[in-house]
Amino acid sequence: MAAAIIAAATLIVYSNTFNAAFQLDDTHHILENEGIRDLRHLPALMSGLRGVSQATFALNYAAGGLDVRGYHAVNTVLHIFTAMLAYIFLYETFKLMKKDDVWSKKIAAFTALIFAVHPVQTQAVTYIVQRMEVMASLFYLLAVILFIKAAASQTRAKRGFLYAGIGASYLLAFYSKEIAYTLPAAILLYDICFISGGSLRGVLSRWPAYAVLAVFFAFFTITTVMSISGISGSGRPFGPDSPESNGRQGSAPKPALPAALRTAVSGSSIISFILPEAEAAAEPLQPEAVVQIPALPQAPDYPVTAGFKMNKIGPREYLYTQFNVQIYYLSLLLVPVNQNLDYDFPVASGLFQTPEVSSGAVLNIPQWPPIVSAVILFVIIAAAFYMLISSFRGDRPAARIIPFFTFWFFLLLLPTSSIIPIVDVINEHRVYLASLGFFTILVITIDMAIARIFGASRR
Repeated sequence: MAAAIIAAATLIVYSNTFNAAFQLDDTHHILENEGIRDLRHLPALMSGLRGVSQATFALNYAAGGLDVRGYHAVNTVLHIFTAMLAYIFLYETFKLMKKDDVWSKKIAAFTALIFAVHPVQTQAVTYIVQRMEVMASLFYLLAVILFIKAAASQTRAKRGFLYAGIGASYLLAFYSKEIAYTLPAAILLYDICFISGGSLRGVLSRWPAYAVLAVFFAFFTITTVMSISGISGSGRPFGPDSPESNGRQGSAPKPALPAALRTAVSGSSIISFILPEAEAAAEPLQPEAVVQIPALPQAPDYPVTAGFKMNKIGPREYLYTQFNVQIYYLSLLLVPVNQNLDYDFPVASGLFQTPEVSSGAVLNIPQWPPIVSAVILFVIIAAAFYMLISSFRGDRPAARIIPFFTFWFFLLLLPTSSIIPIVDVINEHRVYLASLGFFTILVITIDMAIARIFGASRR
């Protein structure tokens, strides 16, 4: 019943968006992207940054060309599936807390419904290229759910199968969009809060899952994250217009693929497109192992839009600005008005200086010195730590729900709200999966308030 309500409500809310035109980054990812116009390019697409998402654009094109309705339909369906996984994730979590089954289903359903239809999700769902955000979130939730199931499994074979599923989900999530990078931390935090109850022995008993996550985490760090941040090489981390673009990065240096993956991709022309610098170092492919695929067109050279080598905003200014941005995200989740695809958000030049707001900017809340936002955020996080520690002392696992989802919110924002500068300091789609933490806390708080008010009236 909950799944049907979520699906129906989402379809109703987004039914008037299916004819919305391609916008901004949709142009170079879809309209001008020759690489998606031949399914023989799929291996090459999937070998690149955000290749899983790029592959879905190719499938969309194969099914309906540039008919925008097909792209919106896929985005909406993916959003529905993500909301359903959010429901399962929450319900399984509440069951672990030994909460009443009726209460668990009610809170999980209301939270997932708000997640599905809240206006702040519009950008992630309707802005076609941000299918990347939705897909990464879908696989992120799937990985956590598989971990919950694996922890409850009584057979080694089933656990091994589920652990493999966690690794595959992490891989698919990361190559949908890099926001999935934080998945190991989210799973570890979940384990501590709800499964092991803070027991190190309990955490270590699931070492195969953490080993899989650690291997992928290290691989992603070396091959992608260091390049994105500009710590290694001199490449450009993202495409044009927005750092949220992926992919077709012109001459950006990328790490060498393993030999087996190079063989699977096949064709030196493909490798030279995906990894221009790696072509000379690549091991020669055996002729019988090569399936020739048409080479993708060379992508244009795009400006740097993210990373430590970006000269438009420095790490310190970006961090200060993100203090105000995170408070603004919270205000949007609470009161979603004056939403914008391209904010004119003021950049903070100093921790104690009020950012200068341009005359044309429309913001919901006044801008104050970043130190004010930093103190508010510190108080929220410190309160969550206190609640979590207190719950362990009193052996009250249900009291860990609010701390966990507080950390969930900030953890999911970490890849875009840190010290690594991005030219667009704020984007609503970045709060897509993080918002689940806010909505969970909101629904539980309202439920507790209603129970207290009506409980008092009955007395």
